[in-house]
Amino acid sequence: MSAAPRLKVVVRGLIAEARIGVPEEERAAPQRLRLDLELEVTPPAELGPGFSDELAEVYDYGRLRDRLHALCRDNEARLLETLAERIAGDCLEDPKVLRVRVRIEKPDIFEEAEGIGIELERQRPSG
Repeated sequence: MSAAPRLKVVVRGLIAEARIGVPEEERAAPQRLRLDLELEVTPPAELGPGFSDELAEVYDYGRLRDRLHALCRDNEARLLETLAERIAGDCLEDPKVLRVRVRIEKPDIFEEAEGIGIELERQRPSG
C-alpha cells in the first residue's frame, strides 16, 4: 500500500515590511522582514496525468503572498513570535493547509549577521 500523496508550497526570501520590535524606536519606522514558509497542503485528487490544471484545484500562492504582505503591513505585535503565530493561524484557516512552518528574520537588525529571527511550525488539529 503506497503512502498518501503529499504536496508542499514553498515561499523563500519574501521581503515584507512591518513595524515590529520591543524598543519603541525600533517600531518607529517599518523595517524589512524576510519570510520563508513551507506549507503542506492537500494535493488535488487528480494530480498526475489527468490533472485539470486549474488554479481552483490547488493552493493559491499568489493569495498567500498578498496575505503575508497584509499581515506584516498591519502588524501591531512587538515580537516576531506573535507575528509568526498570526501568519501560521492565517494559513491554517485554509482547509487545504495541513501543516505550516514559518520563519521570519530581521535582515537589517545586526550588522554582523545576515539575519536574526525565529521559526515555528503548526499543524491542523486532528479530529
